[in-house]
Amino acid sequence: MAATTLTNTGDGFKPGASGCGAGDCSRSQSGGGLPGSSNNPDESRLGLGRPIFVTKAADLEPGSSEVLRIQSYLERYRGNLDQAIELYQRSIALDPLRANSYLALGYLQYVANHYPEAHKDLERALELNPQVPYAHQWLSAVVVQEGNLRRR
Repeated sequence: MAATTLTNTGDGFKPGASGCGAGDCSRSQSGGGLPGSSNNPDESRLGLGRPIFVTKAADLEPGSSEVLRIQSYLERYRGNLDQAIELYQRSIALDPLRANSYLALGYLQYVANHYPEAHKDLERALELNPQVPYAHQWLSAVVVQEGNLRRR
């Protein structure tokens, strides 16, 4: 499997293309997981609960909405949806005008089958920025799941 990396694209951290060379990024690992996931042998051997860079960031800026977003991202990929949702809600409380945060929270709510909450969060993302990428797509998916399609 290819290495997975966290890349800050300006809209938050996303998996995929990294700015580091092929396989030499310190935040990548073989196996497709994120640093700190249970399949990271170095971290398991050290008994760490989270990646060192996330722990250090949280120590340096404990009230940072950016750190909370990164922690949420990590929890999502660990499969801890409830924890990821709670972290994104805390991030939004600190930075309530960031449309991409509502988009991410709406997506997490969708994945967790919390459709009314997802609908509300995605609508808020679009209120803040009608051009926010993927918000219309995810909102459409939520509407389908809610069964709120009207025939014309």
